[in-house]
Amino acid sequence: MTTIAGVRGVLPEHRYSQQAITEAFAEWCLPAERDRRLLRRFHQNAQVHTRHTVVPLERYQELANFGESNDVFIEQGTALGARAVTEALAAAGLAADDVDLILFTTVTGVAAPSLDALIAPLVGFRPDVKVDILSPAYALRDELRARGATVTLEDPYFTDDELSRAGFARGNAEAASVVVLNTAHRHFARPDFSAWRRAAVEVVMDGRNLWNQADVEAAGLLYFGIGRPARTERA
Repeated sequence: MTTIAGVRGVLPEHRYSQQAITEAFAEWCLPAERDRRLLRRFHQNAQVHTRHTVVPLERYQELANFGESNDVFIEQGTALGARAVTEALAAAGLAADDVDLILFTTVTGVAAPSLDALIAPLVGFRPDVKVDILSPAYALRDELRARGATVTLEDPYFTDDELSRAGFARGNAEAASVVVLNTAHRHFARPDFSAWRRAAVEVVMDGRNLWNQADVEAAGLLYFGIGRPARTERA
């Protein structure tokens, strides 16, 4: 049985009467001598008294083309969408990692990746899901390669061919000198840190704070986590 667990509507901060919007529209789009009565009747027939906008009303006159308008749509739509999802989950007593699927539709603008893909990392990726849209793994790879590092990736949900098409070579932690945890898959929950140390690993960067720092350091590895102090020297 399908249950609606939570619903949340969100509105942007700027609020104007329909009359104010109509007059602004007429000022920008109609010649000064043109009769505005038809336009006013047309807008009044919508029976909308107030509207909310993502930017101040006067800002719309400054948007030069569809591209600029669409950029505003992507930026503001992503922020509003993330807020709506977060508040709906909170109202339902759920967390972001309880979500299996996001469906999204709009007639306002276009985006590639679509807004649901942009919203997902803001709300929080769920581990143990095969998805790479907007994954920070790409930015990490590019930055590390720019600094002269050899970068490989291990992900149990992607085949070697899929990783290759995404620009990665498959690797494993024991062959690396630095291990960076990007996604908290269950597959990565209990590694053998001592085996890593006996191999080539020297540094662990725990990007999800998944691992116990004391366990990592007890194996003789230098540990860095998010907001966690690290020792300055490896044992």
